[in-house]
Amino acid sequence: MSADGRGKASVIALLVTGGFLAAYALQGLFGGSMVHPDGTEKTVSGINVGVIGFGWVFVSSVFTLLRAGRQDVVRKAI
Repeated sequence: MSADGRGKASVIALLVTGGFLAAYALQGLFGGSMVHPDGTEKTVSGINVGVIGFGWVFVSSVFTLLRAGRQDVVRKAI
């Protein structure tokens, strides 16, 4: 995949995962909840697994986007 393709894919991933993370952070404002109907919540070390997973994808996408941007700059300089 080209640097341009990786950059576009990273932007899409940032929009999707960023939306989830924003909703999780703002859940108190609109009454959202990550608790299952039976009252349980899937966590690892007290952190919701969705936040861990989407957070990892978000951070990875930021690094990929930055790397794709650097590769474009290097290509244009050559």
